[in-house]
Amino acid sequence: MSNHIISIGHNSYYISSFDNNLMLYELIWLPNTANMSEDDYKIAMLSDQNKLFNNYDVVNFLLLDNRDFLMTMSPELQEWSAKEITSEVMEANPQLKIALVVSQDIFSRVSVSQAVEEDETMDRVTHYFENKEEAYDWILSHHKKHNFS
Repeated sequence: MSNHIISIGHNSYYISSFDNNLMLYELIWLPNTANMSEDDYKIAMLSDQNKLFNNYDVVNFLLLDNRDFLMTMSPELQEWSAKEITSEVMEANPQLKIALVVSQDIFSRVSVSQAVEEDETMDRVTHYFENKEEAYDWILSHHKKHNFS
């Protein structure tokens, strides 16, 4: 990957960064998400969304590493996430492609999949992977294929 990575945020729930070469926002969820409340989730996502919108004009790729995402999202939180986070990011970046590394926790995996399916556009551009290496390879192949700058 690129060495032009800028840290966006981190806390006990996640680490996020932005790669200027690939225009890639990466979010790595941490095991402490097992203790995350819905309010914690909303605050974290709105904070990163603000940083992303305030600092970067274009985002070509999202890499969501959900292997350690252990929170089960309620249907209401899934709907909120689709409306307040995903739709906003997709609207600002219609060319966006999403690589999602799936959680090993079955309940989290299902709730995240349902959240993705809440937004038809996100569902169409999201690709699921079992590991991060496959996700990176997919991103790099799309970066070259579409000549993103």
